[in-house]
Amino acid sequence: VGVIAVIILFQQEIRKFLLLLGKTTVFEEGNILKNVQQFWQEKYDKNHLDVSPIIDAIKNMAGSNTGALIVFSRGSELKFFADSGDRLEAKISKRLILAIFNKISPLHDGAIIINNNRIIAARCILPVSERDDIPAQFGLRHRAALGMSENTDSLVVIVSEESGQLTIARGGQFEFNLSTQEV
Repeated sequence: VGVIAVIILFQQEIRKFLLLLGKTTVFEEGNILKNVQQFWQEKYDKNHLDVSPIIDAIKNMAGSNTGALIVFSRGSELKFFADSGDRLEAKISKRLILAIFNKISPLHDGAIIINNNRIIAARCILPVSERDDIPAQFGLRHRAALGMSENTDSLVVIVSEESGQLTIARGGQFEFNLSTQEV
């Protein structure tokens, strides 16, 4: 009974610890040397992420007030969150992003996760921030983006469905009302 009580009482802390453990990629797959080499290659690869199809899709969605959540993973693939949605492992393209976030698409609810120039998954469920100081004009999509940026080292781009405004969440902070150049 005591163990169950401790788990219930410290559920949030246990969840945060497991998220921290899950985003640690140094010992992933048991090959430290391979991961160090991969880190240096990614660090100096100039064409690591082609953002032009993403920016074009964001521009179209903002113009048509189509809501979107796009998570850019930095350190890891965010497997825990990717597994909550539908795995795609697809090449990034403007048409694919627009098709995913089309209002009649079954994949439009939730977020897409981008890692290593690929769309890893769509329809992903993100953790919702529990902060009280979030402005009233931000809805659940913004709260989820903020929660993701608080729990991981990712960058999240939000396209507002109501206003078409672009917002970025990173490090638990918002940068809102951005232009596509600023994004």
